[in-house]
Amino acid sequence: SSHLYSVVGLGTPNTRGRMQVKDRALLFYAGLLGQQPRSMAGLERLLADYFGAPARGLPFSGRWHELEEGQRTVLGERGRNRALGVDATAGTRVWDQQGAFEVVLGPLTFEQFQDFLPTGWAFRPLCDLARFYVGDELDFAFRLTLKASEIPPTRLGERGGARLGWTSWLKTEEWPDDDSQVSVSPDSLRAFAGAVDIPYFGLPPDKLAELVGRMSVRRLKENSFVVRQGDAGDSMFVIRRGSARVIRREEDGRESYLATLREGDYFGEMALIMGRARTATIVTLEECEILELKKQDLDEFTACYPRFAATLRVFAEARLKKSKR
Repeated sequence: SSHLYSVVGLGTPNTRGRMQVKDRALLFYAGLLGQQPRSMAGLERLLADYFGAPARGLPFSGRWHELEEGQRTVLGERGRNRALGVDATAGTRVWDQQGAFEVVLGPLTFEQFQDFLPTGWAFRPLCDLARFYVGDELDFAFRLTLKASEIPPTRLGERGGARLGWTSWLKTEEWPDDDSQVSVSPDSLRAFAGAVDIPYFGLPPDKLAELVGRMSVRRLKENSFVVRQGDAGDSMFVIRRGSARVIRREEDGRESYLATLREGDYFGEMALIMGRARTATIVTLEECEILELKKQDLDEFTACYPRFAATLRVFAEARLKKSKR
């Protein structure tokens, strides 16, 4: 398999375990991923087969490109970039017609449609797989096409209610055509940006908020020990406010400073998932507010969401392989 990993672009071990897609699953698509240059047809086939939904690429959808300060036109005696037809521009951005494309997914069932929304389980894997295939040079978006027969009436409610612009339709009779109004992209996640993010967990934003709601709050003074190296652990932590240093005691007794953790950083996930002893000591550098997720709370959460349990297993396996190298 090492040769196939090289073909798909994951030949170096440190490049693996970074996506919400199993690395081994990509080996099946080595024929597509090994082609250079990569094509829209290849992306269509990759997404359609992996997610089990029709995919059709629309190139040249375009994007705005922000100009750096030195590229903008300034008038006056000391101006710059003022030659018409050469370097003059109006405004602070230019239109890049070939810088982005769109992928139409569908027609989809309502269940598939919800899965591909930023609040769905398939959204992050979809974005990761597309980005891995096309690289960093191009932007992309996904237009979700819902089957006409699957369009539901709008219902309000605290849980499972319609979301404006995504899952709300003013429907009084059967919809005549498939609906393709919803467009999402990796930027759609910015609307859900919060103080806590655990990328390796791959949770949809609303599910992550639910998990954070299960965490308990610990308020610690400066120079307090959060965890000690070698202690048994069954919880992980997220720094909500403050900072802490990471220290490891080496075999010869010396202490090594490893890193400084700040707001939004997390630690202890391997002890939580695999029951391992703490591999380092964490000491607060100032007054801190830290969220703690205990194994019992995690187990209750995974019981509600079996798909998350599968994601955790993949995460744990990847981390375990890295630790053995």
